[in-house]
Amino acid sequence: MPLVSRGVCLVGCEMNMLKMRLKFGSFSSSSKRSLSTSFRNCQRKEVRYPPIQKAKQQNKNIDSAIPGASHDCIGPPNKFSNIRPIKFYVPTNETPLQLQLRKHREETQEWNDEFWKNHNIKFKKMKADFIKKRLEEKYANTVEDQKRLTADEMSEFYKAFLDLHRTQHIEYNKEWYKRNFRILYLSAYVRLQSFLKLFKT
Repeated sequence: MPLVSRGVCLVGCEMNMLKMRLKFGSFSSSSKRSLSTSFRNCQRKEVRYPPIQKAKQQNKNIDSAIPGASHDCIGPPNKFSNIRPIKFYVPTNETPLQLQLRKHREETQEWNDEFWKNHNIKFKKMKADFIKKRLEEKYANTVEDQKRLTADEMSEFYKAFLDLHRTQHIEYNKEWYKRNFRILYLSAYVRLQSFLKLFKT
């Protein structure tokens, strides 16, 4: 698979569900099966890092593939971006074209991870501020365990957040597709290069 990410880029469960419902309405049974299959495929080659290495993995850029690996290795989700880091496979006698493809995938992954990390941190902070302010305004004299906002009240925040970041999301989507089309283009040339080698040997 040439794309840099084999999972779904999440903005937290609430944001993901909100976007899907706004765009598609309620989920059909076929959509649920498709999403379930996608998540299972993401987990098939998951790499279990030891505790210390896992902590480091959350905070550093992705470098070259794990020594001895014969395929791309997918690690646990980053706790801020919710995106699984990928250690890209480095083939023996890597050609300049293959190197260019791998570097572009690594750069795209780092860019994508940084965007969602900053986005999700901002989302959680704004959500917490909204809840705190609304509770103080509406439930100041209510018993502590009864202080909860309804789904309708929270939908006001979700809509405001999406409206506020609409332009940012559009620009992200443009860059995301631009980068992935570049990856597809390079991947096609790598495959063609490998195919032509068969006739030279």
